[in-house]
Amino acid sequence: MRSVSTVSYMCGALALAACSGSGAQGTHDQVESVAQSFLDERMTVFDRADAPGCTATLSRNGVTLASGAYGLANLDHDIPLSTDSVFRVASVSKQFTAFAILLLADDGALDLEDDIREWLPELPDYGHVVNILHLLEHSSGLPYYGDIGFPYEDVPDYIRASEGDDTSYGNPIFLSDSEFFERVLKVETLHYPPGEKSSYNNVGYYLLGKIVERASGQHLRDFAKERIFQPLGMDDTFFNTHTHVTVKRRASPYFRLKDGRYIEWQTDLNWIGDGGLFTTVEDLARWEANFQDNQLGGGAELIELMVRPNPNLEYDDDFDTDGGGGAAKGLFIVPTDFGLVAEHGGAWVGFRTHTERHLESGYSIFMLCNTFEAAEMLPDLPRGILKAAIQSDLSQDQ
Repeated sequence: MRSVSTVSYMCGALALAACSGSGAQGTHDQVESVAQSFLDERMTVFDRADAPGCTATLSRNGVTLASGAYGLANLDHDIPLSTDSVFRVASVSKQFTAFAILLLADDGALDLEDDIREWLPELPDYGHVVNILHLLEHSSGLPYYGDIGFPYEDVPDYIRASEGDDTSYGNPIFLSDSEFFERVLKVETLHYPPGEKSSYNNVGYYLLGKIVERASGQHLRDFAKERIFQPLGMDDTFFNTHTHVTVKRRASPYFRLKDGRYIEWQTDLNWIGDGGLFTTVEDLARWEANFQDNQLGGGAELIELMVRPNPNLEYDDDFDTDGGGGAAKGLFIVPTDFGLVAEHGGAWVGFRTHTERHLESGYSIFMLCNTFEAAEMLPDLPRGILKAAIQSDLSQDQ
């Protein structure tokens, strides 16, 4: 089942001892083999011919060390996953929305201290100034999906029906983008004063997408394509505002029932900003290369701002702010026992995704899965792979 792409090489990366091989090609092949085996061994749980699975890529300083695909992209036709399989990545999308906002700030088109009502004057007067930075750091106090009436459940009716616990059957029908925006405008009460604390908020990132549109004159979908994806050669990456259109090499998302059968778990949710990005691990490797050497505007300072947490906020979640953790821009900075990582996961219908960068060493891992079951393994599995890769490299340098 395994599908592997070409693995790039950089001496000083994983399994440095392999650099002792004779000849450049021999050395390259040795490092490639060691790195690929390292990843394959840890992804064995998904390497099946009868189940959905995951794709993954491991890199250092923007150079891909290993990548692979494990499991099926489509169970109807027994189509295996490949490293160019396209996944909906859910909240992993947020780092791209944040990057778009920071590009516009670098252009001088907006300021992060701008009141969001300067750009979206139809929003209600909340009695406090909510600025763009508040949205980026989840500290706006804005309403959550539940306050607006977002029709979503962790396990929807049709899955409960398939399990035998309910008689209803059907996929939730979501509001259009304009209908959802109208609902956002009707909620006038904040949960807390802006800037007081950080509480994860999808609505804030949805509104950031709207601000990109107002400040640039382009839909977020088009702005990101022109300013991020096309320049980086991310040809399979896009914000999808029409989820029923044909997407070449799209992986289907699945939920496993108690009796072992899989059912496809899709929705027609079309709004973007907080989610809605479709991409591949190969394209994410290109994004990671730019993250290490930014060519899109703002230079290294923009990347530094992306990963700069706000230690002055209180957090609903258990963030170790004393250890350097907190909300950054479309990313969270998390202290681990092997150093700070910049990470974000995604969960939507049958897709489970995770991105993680080790800020000190330059190692990163991206994992995209089309099975709900992966939720039990994220972020622990990719974080464990990242830790082992770093420790392997360090042991070779001693």
